[in-house]
Amino acid sequence: LMFRKQPIGYVRLLSFPASSSDRLADATTSLLEGGAESLILDLRDNPGGLLAQAVRTVSLFVAEGVVCTTDGVHQEELAYEVSGHATFPKLPVVVLVNEGSASAAEIAAAALQDHDRAVVVGQRTFGKASVQSIRPLRAGGALKMTTAMYRTPSGADLTGVGIRPDVKAVDDPMTKPDEAVRAARRTLLKQLAG
Repeated sequence: LMFRKQPIGYVRLLSFPASSSDRLADATTSLLEGGAESLILDLRDNPGGLLAQAVRTVSLFVAEGVVCTTDGVHQEELAYEVSGHATFPKLPVVVLVNEGSASAAEIAAAALQDHDRAVVVGQRTFGKASVQSIRPLRAGGALKMTTAMYRTPSGADLTGVGIRPDVKAVDDPMTKPDEAVRAARRTLLKQLAG
């Protein structure tokens, strides 16, 4: 989606399944080829998904640094770093979040915010800082276990706290315009003008 007469592209990620970062990269490239000079990455109501995809998503925009760290009762602290091959290292980005943004969506938004690569607009996020693993069972079922907790690059634990947006904005579902997207557009237009 491209806003008419404005150099702003818009991509919404509904979750972080396998290959979501590749789809984001392709969509962003298409928008840039179409004239976009900035991006709104909408992670509202995104419940998360694969940690690896969150890391790859941040790696599109951040050239170096940590995306998050994890540690668990039976696990040493692990640092997940960006790939070092950022495709869009200077592209102005706004990330839209709300109370439905959780887990991998929070990892991506917090890392982009901590590395000063995006302005976070919207509402405080859900606050799910757990890493879960799925173990298959012989009878065909599966066991989902919390195996670790993650922290943002700045060391913050988001459990029950979430990410505080840089710019607060709420969409009123009773009105036609999306007020949060409008706030994101205003934020990007200020960045492009400054």
